[in-house]
Amino acid sequence: MYRALFAEAIDSANLNSFGAFHGADLLFYFDNLDVAGYEPTVDERELRDTLQGQLRGLTTSGDPNSGAQPVWTRYDATEDNYLTLESGGVRMQSGLRSARCDFWERIQPTS
Repeated sequence: MYRALFAEAIDSANLNSFGAFHGADLLFYFDNLDVAGYEPTVDERELRDTLQGQLRGLTTSGDPNSGAQPVWTRYDATEDNYLTLESGGVRMQSGLRSARCDFWERIQPTS
């Protein structure tokens, strides 16, 4: 299992106020960034290429890591690791909203 956080706010006057909204990643995966005449930035096109490469790897081999893509490690609950997806900085991090998630683990233990 792999874990990711899409954190890219599309640099468009029509979409800027939404920030990184649910479903925005689909514009990148399916190359629909030019919707309504929007011209994606160079960084947004590079992020699109990264997302498409990772999706291609996952669907064809089960491994999102190929070529020059940033390394995306499998999820490890002890590390609480995830890949942050945003232009100019696709990178592995850890501790995504840990305090909020730990609250639920106290309420409903996993084991």
